[in-house]
Amino acid sequence: MSKKILCILGSKHFYGKERSNIEVYNLLKNHASASLKVLMNAEASDELKRYLQDFDTIEVRFPDRNQKKFKYINYILRSLSLNLKLLYTILKFRPDFIFLNDERIFYDIALPVYFSSSKVVYRIGDQPAYPKLSNYQVNSWIWKNIVLKKTEKFVYISEFIKSTVEVTGRDSSNDIVIYNYPPSRQKSSDRLSEKMIDDQTISIGYLGQIIADKGVHLFIEAAVNVLKDKKKARFYLAGDLNYSKEFSEMLIKLVIENNLEDKIVFLGSIDNVKTFFEHIDILVTPSMKEEPLGNVIVEAKKYSTPSIIFRSGGMPELIEHGVNGYVCESSTSANIVKGILYYLEKPERIELHGINAKASIKDLKIDYANFKQKWLWVFKK
Repeated sequence: MSKKILCILGSKHFYGKERSNIEVYNLLKNHASASLKVLMNAEASDELKRYLQDFDTIEVRFPDRNQKKFKYINYILRSLSLNLKLLYTILKFRPDFIFLNDERIFYDIALPVYFSSSKVVYRIGDQPAYPKLSNYQVNSWIWKNIVLKKTEKFVYISEFIKSTVEVTGRDSSNDIVIYNYPPSRQKSSDRLSEKMIDDQTISIGYLGQIIADKGVHLFIEAAVNVLKDKKKARFYLAGDLNYSKEFSEMLIKLVIENNLEDKIVFLGSIDNVKTFFEHIDILVTPSMKEEPLGNVIVEAKKYSTPSIIFRSGGMPELIEHGVNGYVCESSTSANIVKGILYYLEKPERIELHGINAKASIKDLKIDYANFKQKWLWVFKK
């Protein structure tokens, strides 16, 4: 009899975490002979729903902590609805495993999960959040008495995340670190190749959310300084310009003020990652926060592209400085400039580091064979 797995995905938006989890759902569906149900957010974006359309999904409204009007009443009503739906699904589906990936949602459904006989697998992609959340005492109690004790296996996306969980009291001897595999993407109709110039100029790219935490402003500042120094380069930014509109407009204004619109190009939101990486030579990922891992760095490796990164969170686990990328000394635009000049002054490093970056996928055991083997072990009865 195939294993039954109930996946809980309460996200509204569709970013790296969602892509990575759906990649695992696909693996379990295709290689583990598993019967999957996905309890998903009824308010999920159209893009997220499109990626879930091949799964057996159950829609329910998840609690919204950003709700301002009647905040607590809405939270209580939605929590009650979610827990009743989950309890009904557990009783009817009788899953062997409940697969979670979000700490806040774990708190929302802690009681039915705790009293269920199903094994709990928790894929954790962020540092434990309970010390920074409101209702610290309640969340702390749930973390220590339900999350840590009920979870059969934690799956950490990096050694960095594993270490942050261990200090909260977790015995990780039954757990595992599984780096993200480059997620599958649906075919895109965006005409990206028309926006990116293919010439002899070295192209440097950023791919991700256009927000301050990701250090995009430092990338722009570095690009402006490199170009002011008469260096031949072109810069591309791929990401949703409407997510943090005021921040995006500030960046665009800075580019216009320096008359660099033809050298620093905003592509907007893209899904055509293959074309993006075919047109850039170097990726810059200047995250200001302690990044758990960095999916985009793994994708860059897949396309033989070296990365310039900050020494942030789990990202240095993926990059060997001077071998398959460049690790900045500190998180400043000046150090991004140093990284860019490191490649511009000796362009032969780009090809060599790109080759090494692709080879490192197997060295780090994030090739698909290892990825599959580890996940099948996680869900072994």
